[in-house]
Amino acid sequence: MVSATIPQHHLYGHGQLSHQLLQSGVVDEVRIGIFPLVLGRGRPVFLAAQSPVAMKLVDIRKSQTGVVHLIYGK
Repeated sequence: MVSATIPQHHLYGHGQLSHQLLQSGVVDEVRIGIFPLVLGRGRPVFLAAQSPVAMKLVDIRKSQTGVVHLIYGK
């Protein structure tokens, strides 16, 4: 859990850093935004994990523009 004395941090689209943080166990929540746009290619958000990180779907939110936000927590 995040302590009241530690600020929240946000990370956008960096596969290597997100992989290291998830594997070290310091991530309490993951928020994924799915945008209604198909690009065809892209860089992976998550790299292949040596050990899976178990998280549960906590909430789903949909914006008026069609963006779906998936919120996962421990």
